[in-house]
Amino acid sequence: MSNIADVCLSPDLIHLFSLKNKVVVVIDIFRATSVMCTALNHGISEIIPISDLSELNKFDTDDFLIAAERDGKIVQGFKFGNSPLTYLNRPEIEGKKLVLTTTNGTRAINLCKVDAGDIIIASFLNITAVVNFLKNKEKDVVVLCSGWKGQISLEDTLFAGCILDKLIQVGFLSESDSSFLSRQLFNDSKTNLIKFALQSSHKKRTENLGIDKDLRFCLQLDKFDNVPIYKNGSVVLH
Repeated sequence: MSNIADVCLSPDLIHLFSLKNKVVVVIDIFRATSVMCTALNHGISEIIPISDLSELNKFDTDDFLIAAERDGKIVQGFKFGNSPLTYLNRPEIEGKKLVLTTTNGTRAINLCKVDAGDIIIASFLNITAVVNFLKNKEKDVVVLCSGWKGQISLEDTLFAGCILDKLIQVGFLSESDSSFLSRQLFNDSKTNLIKFALQSSHKKRTENLGIDKDLRFCLQLDKFDNVPIYKNGSVVLH
């Protein structure tokens, strides 16, 4: 019997899905899950995803690096934000624990952490590794798009369609309207994926923040061949 892959287009809809014994694939392409993949592959040992800024106080010690982002910008008073480029070629982060709070992605993780069988972190940067993980896991899958403040985002929906297309090729079934919509979006745009993704409202919202290099970095395929997984309150490499 084939496993089923479904798509939740916004964290505000996740309560409508049964997550028991399923793998939840959390995606926030611009930029939280891309940041997690990058940081863990460039020295960070684990990432603690936090929903609320108020929770950061208990991590204010030398044992942790703290990264805080709201509305695309680094929260005042913090050194790190939600840019994957921040974590490249930084010897001082080697072996450090990163506490991360973002507008959408860390919220999505925390909304499903109680009910999900497994939670993994996906991006274009590790998409093939994620597909292989899911194929070997042999469980039903819910792809959770982090979106933007409860609304649907183009880039996450596009990625959901991309990963569904690959999962169907390895034997998964996918029959919901959200799955069909995301796959249709991907198939209509895959010949010029980067140009299409950069039409997103996130790109327009953040044009004055100078993060265009971030967005283009996040749209690269298969820079990493591993899968971050949420375990015991932290995201670590599988």
